[in-house]
Amino acid sequence: MKKLLLLVGVAVGFILGSKMGRQPYERLAAQIRQLAGRPEVKGAVDTLSDKAADITDIAARAVNEKISDVTAAAKDASGSAARQEEQVADAVLDKELEGTFPTSDPPSSWAGPDIEPERPEGAA
Repeated sequence: MKKLLLLVGVAVGFILGSKMGRQPYERLAAQIRQLAGRPEVKGAVDTLSDKAADITDIAARAVNEKISDVTAAAKDASGSAARQEEQVADAVLDKELEGTFPTSDPPSSWAGPDIEPERPEGAA
């Protein structure tokens, strides 16, 4: 509905503007140029431009500081999360392997190629 109203407004403005010709536009442009040429308007524009530049600088510094803070926090969080994940994985692996490896001699099936495995007595 809003788009339809906008299109109708544009169409009406176009039709009225084209019927009136270029003269109203030229009058308005001349008035704006005359107003912009006044010293008090120039001074106000300069003052506002300076203040806008100052505000922009302040805002840019604030945004950069926040970005740095967030980036540092994200790096810390990802680093600690990675360390925690590694610790959990190690704990799970330790739990899974608990009791599977003997603390003394390995079984004979683990003997390397140059070591003869133990044979039960009476075997040929």
